[in-house]
Formats: sequence, structure tokens, C-alpha cells
Amino acid sequence: MSDTAPANPFDPGPEDPLPEVVDLFPLAGVLLLPGGRVPLNIFEPRYLSLIGDALGRGRLIGLVQPRDVAPADSNRGAGDPHPTLYRIGCLGRIVVFQEEEDGRFVIWLKGLARFRLGAELPAAEGGYRRVAADFSDFRHDLAPPAPFDLDRARLIQGLDMMIRRQGARLDHKALEKLDNAELLSAVAMVAPLAPNERQALLEAPTRADLIETLMTLLEMGTFETPPPSDNRQ
Repeated sequence: MSDTAPANPFDPGPEDPLPEVVDLFPLAGVLLLPGGRVPLNIFEPRYLSLIGDALGRGRLIGLVQPRDVAPADSNRGAGDPHPTLYRIGCLGRIVVFQEEEDGRFVIWLKGLARFRLGAELPAAEGGYRRVAADFSDFRHDLAPPAPFDLDRARLIQGLDMMIRRQGARLDHKALEKLDNAELLSAVAMVAPLAPNERQALLEAPTRADLIETLMTLLEMGTFETPPPSDNRQ
């Protein structure tokens, strides 16, 4: 199975210009890696404005994690409405958009390239945050992935054991259909990891570092994640 997918004409390449200013969607506990895809449910007014504006100008937004914010609070207006952010996020392109009857937006975001957050700019008219973005250290994220070796069995086993300890089941057949690059991104993004652990994966300098960090976290989680409690009386 090939690890190199055909280039998408809508995705920028390593030499193409990238936005100097990125509109931000802060969201704890969600990992978007270059080449990966993540579904998002948008309902807070300022982020409805963010998505509406993005659809009219390139469909690009930056996903970044807040520091010290519980995942359940990050898109519900709870806690600090202007939390401190991690300094590295991922630029994503909206590839699927659906407007629901209740006014929510459901989107799929495809990861393009990581960026460093620079100076924060005045908030947009819709209330969402904007920053100067520096892509200089991550231009290689835009290159088509070269084939690489991956211990698929070890990776899937680690995720399976971690998922089972939470009382869930893994769809092995779906994972087997993925090439190495897709599998690596999928496991990294769906593994039940803490926000700081997800951030460590995002900030891994190389693919080899990403693989090593992910394997370590999965194997640590296999022993540390408590099994679900039985609340039946």
C-alpha cells in the first residue's frame, strides 16, 4: 500500500504562500496533525462567525489548544474566555461543511501545517482571536509524505489495549485499510490522551519523534488508564 497520496490541488505546497495572520479556534483535548482530519461541532456564536468568515476567504483556520483548560469546557464558554494558548497550533482547511437546522455548523478540518503563534492581534469583529503566524519551522509539513516503516501491529495493539480499558472497542478492519501515514495520524488523534500529551505529539520535531512519543504514551496508558468503574447496583 502506498504512503504517498496524490497532491490535492486545493492544498498549498511547500513553496506556496501561507497566511501571515491566522484566525484561531482554541479547543482543548483535540489534536489535528498535518494530513489528518478531525470533525468539529461549532455552536458558540464567535466560532460560528469564525467559520462563516473562513468559508469566504480560503476556508483556513488555526486549531490550537488552550493551556490548563478542561476539554469539556473549551467550547462552552466556561472558565476563562481568553485562556493562555500553547505556542504551536495547526493550520487546517475546511473540507466538509454542513449547517444544521438548529444553527450549528458541523465541519471536517484537514490539517495542513503547524505554525508558531506570534503576536496576538485585535479580535475580529465576530469576537474570535487572531494571531500573527510563523510557518518557517514547519514548511516541510506541506510536502507529500515519503514512505516510511511503521510497526503497525504494535501501534494498533497499544491503542486497542488503551481503548479496551475505557470499556470501548476498536474497529480493526477500518484501521487495516489505512496506509502508514493515515494510520499514524488516526491513532494519534483518536487515542484517549491528556491535552498536554496531545500537544507533545503535535510538537514532535520529526515523524520518527512522533512515532516514538506516541508509542510511549500508548504503552504508558495501557498500564495507567484505570478500567471503567461498574456503577450498576
